[in-house]
Amino acid sequence: MKLMKFMLAKQRKSQAAMEFLMTYGWAILVVLAAIAALAYFGVLSPEK
Repeated sequence: MKLMKFMLAKQRKSQAAMEFLMTYGWAILVVLAAIAALAYFGVLSPEK
């Protein structure tokens, strides 16, 4: 019985960690893509 409770608790923690990583992973990816697009189109170049 203790083992089942431990496994359920571990599974919940794992799921929460995966949701956290997926959410913030996508957000970081979007920010990096936006910065790359700005750099590609020359918005970040000060000499223009």
